[in-house]
Amino acid sequence: MRKIMLTVLMAACLAIAGAANAVVINEWVSNDISGDDHEFIELCGNPGESLDGLTIVLVEGEGASSGLIDNIISLNGYSVGATGYFVVGDAAVNPDLELADGWIENGGNNILLLADFDAGLYPIGTDIDADGDCVADFSIGTVVDGVGYGIPDSGDCMTYYGITGVGPDGSYDPAGGARCDDCDAVGGEWYIICLNGTESTGSGCTVEDGYYVSYATPGATNACSTVANQESTWGGVKDMYR
Repeated sequence: MRKIMLTVLMAACLAIAGAANAVVINEWVSNDISGDDHEFIELCGNPGESLDGLTIVLVEGEGASSGLIDNIISLNGYSVGATGYFVVGDAAVNPDLELADGWIENGGNNILLLADFDAGLYPIGTDIDADGDCVADFSIGTVVDGVGYGIPDSGDCMTYYGITGVGPDGSYDPAGGARCDDCDAVGGEWYIICLNGTESTGSGCTVEDGYYVSYATPGATNACSTVANQESTWGGVKDMYR
């Protein structure tokens, strides 16, 4: 079901934290139609707002490696642009902070926006879930916002620290996702971007096929439809795939 949004008990708490900070995760693409050269994470906030003290931390959610910190992106020295967006990603998406192609995991993953994160204490390779139960064993910082993606029925851990998990996309991991409504940490729900909508050269995603986001739009307003949202609880979604 492409329009499923998985929710967890702490999602409301994270929404409050995100609203207080103003900066939220607004859109992402982790797998695009070419060679993983249009991957990005888009933040939304007040124009000119400083990103000092914030860090994007990617935590593996798939298989035996679940819980390992995959990547750490410090946002110190940067600020939200005049349009209200800040894009981290490949050169092809005209990012504000450019990273090498392939920097974000295609499979199950957790995207965390953290305050008070110390990369010296928790470097890449740190295991936050040694027993593999999809629950973090300790805190690594203040969770400002977060979103995970994957295939929960296959055992992907994609809701560390109570973040919202998105997926599956049929039998696949979501290629990307966007908030509808744009930039709204409290009422803005996550929906999947299909693989063919991850680049402007693709054929896009259609509501008829169950997608509510037509194309990825790094650095611009999310391309969401006005179709009514459909939500499911974690347990309800798991029952559908038994």
